[in-house]
Amino acid sequence: MIRRFRWIAATAAVAIGLVLAMPGGPAAAADPALAVSGMRVTTGHVEFYLSARDLPAGADFGAAHLAVSVDGTPLTSHQTTVGSDSKAPSRAVVLVVDVSGSMKGARLAGAKAAAQAYLDEVPPDVKVGLIAVSTAPSQVLAPTTNHRAVANALNALKAGGKTAIYDSIAAANAMLVKSPAEDRRILLLSDGGDSSSSASLQDATSAAVAAGVPVDTVGFQTSAADESVLTGLATATSGHPYTAADDASLASAFQAAAGWFGTQLDVTVDVPAGLGGQDTRLTVVATMGSVTVQTATPVRFAIDPSVPVPQITAPKSTSATTAYLIIGGIIFAAMLLIGLVVFAPLIDYTRHRRRVAQIDQYAARIAAGAEDSGRSLTEAALAATEHVIRSRGAEGAMADKLDRAGMRLRPHEWVLLRVTLTVISLLLFGFLGGIVIGLLMAVLLGILGPWIYQRLRISSRRNKFAAGLPDALQLVVGSLRSGFSLSQAFSAMAKEMSEPMASEFGRALAESRLGVDLEDALSRVAQRMGSSDLTWVVVAIRVQREVGGNLAEVLTRTVETMRDREAIRGQVNALAAEGKLSAYILVALPLIISAYMFVVRPDYIRPLYTEPLGLAMLLIGAVLLTVGALWMAWAVKVEV
Repeated sequence: MIRRFRWIAATAAVAIGLVLAMPGGPAAAADPALAVSGMRVTTGHVEFYLSARDLPAGADFGAAHLAVSVDGTPLTSHQTTVGSDSKAPSRAVVLVVDVSGSMKGARLAGAKAAAQAYLDEVPPDVKVGLIAVSTAPSQVLAPTTNHRAVANALNALKAGGKTAIYDSIAAANAMLVKSPAEDRRILLLSDGGDSSSSASLQDATSAAVAAGVPVDTVGFQTSAADESVLTGLATATSGHPYTAADDASLASAFQAAAGWFGTQLDVTVDVPAGLGGQDTRLTVVATMGSVTVQTATPVRFAIDPSVPVPQITAPKSTSATTAYLIIGGIIFAAMLLIGLVVFAPLIDYTRHRRRVAQIDQYAARIAAGAEDSGRSLTEAALAATEHVIRSRGAEGAMADKLDRAGMRLRPHEWVLLRVTLTVISLLLFGFLGGIVIGLLMAVLLGILGPWIYQRLRISSRRNKFAAGLPDALQLVVGSLRSGFSLSQAFSAMAKEMSEPMASEFGRALAESRLGVDLEDALSRVAQRMGSSDLTWVVVAIRVQREVGGNLAEVLTRTVETMRDREAIRGQVNALAAEGKLSAYILVALPLIISAYMFVVRPDYIRPLYTEPLGLAMLLIGAVLLTVGALWMAWAVKVEV
């Protein structure tokens, strides 16, 4: 029942094909046509590949005269013939040759001669494969540009068995998938109908249509019923059906099929600078003696950066220009005054808070006096900021971050600095570029900028501390072996080492002089610097004090272990450097290109922040860029 249903469906498909096809005899010759592919548009040039199909006999497309124009304006063009080593769109065809028992003798000899003529006609860049149709399809040769090997494989074919046409079409589709090409076809030669395929006609047709592969069929001395099936198969797959009653017509059919893979030309067109940026149609006319073929293809010419783009701006009156200058001068003077009033006291405060600031958090706070009338604007702003921070309970966390970054600022001073940067950025860039640019720069310079700067300082200090810790401990070991006590050894080391070692260990010694255990003070240093190595050193010191032993020997072993770990970490960083550099480039490239285009071609970027679709694209791009950056950071991060 299922086979009967499949046969009815196949018969219906054939009937539809017959309605669409021309009844009786060989297919009529199609009109000559040009095809444009692989178009590449650059500044001042357009390059593409041009091929011709269904040209009449004797027309030499390789020697054709080309005329290229735009809206009737002729353009200068240059052409070269594409060879097999070119990067032109690849082309491939699979010859499916019937070698069943009915093809024995003269029929097979005529098929081999016609296929050889086909190989002589197709250009050398076309890949040709071969499948022999018998009781089951046999994949003789995968698509290759070695046409001599295909000819040798054809000569070796022998007839025998039944005919599996539909299975052979499926095998040809699979062969073309393994050898991908932009232009693919199947050429089927058979003298009868299918007699041994497991697939149906509908299966073969659907597979070819789904793969987008036209099937050209050649019926060689076939019956009317078998010829109808082949014609329906070719029509349903957008191929061409051919019929041949003798060897001469068979050779003609193969030569006509070879016309689909004519010579390709590599054409380069010179585009005047005045046409840059236009959306138009490029007309190409090829003349070969008395034969003229033309085609038109849409194109958008690239803009030449050297040619200025005319911009229409409304004329500004002299009074408006003067008003803008006055307003700009007032804003600049106001921002300069704010900067002097705010930053000068902050700089003066930091100048007097070096060593005292190291233990300032342990000292008692002295209440402010009652004379508020004499305070300056900066002092009032600092007092208000300090009150807000204390009321929110954020002073401790902010002081800890500033301490880790080595910044000699108090939390309310740091907050006031960021607020001032935000306001100045908003006013300055809002006046120059609009409210959107002002808000963006305020976020970047006033919020993200200081946060990134603080994080970088913390990371830099921690890296310097980790790199200098082995040398510092080596100095401590030397002092211990010279007879110094542990505190004396650390004191000598702090005097010899540079920042941040000197300040951190000096702070630990200062705390120990105030009554804090040296191990506890060193533990706080390890916590601030995020140093697990120093944590283990403190553990070693505690164990040595409780159990006893040679502390110098223990620290020596610790230093050796730390240096070995640092060597391994260096090797890992060297191996991961390429991945990290690639991640940096991939993340920075869209930002750099956008900034460059914003400066060079602002009209290209303007729709991104002035149109709703552009804003949506910016948002999606930012999300995707962030996700990609996080994923690449996770991929290249190696823990040691």
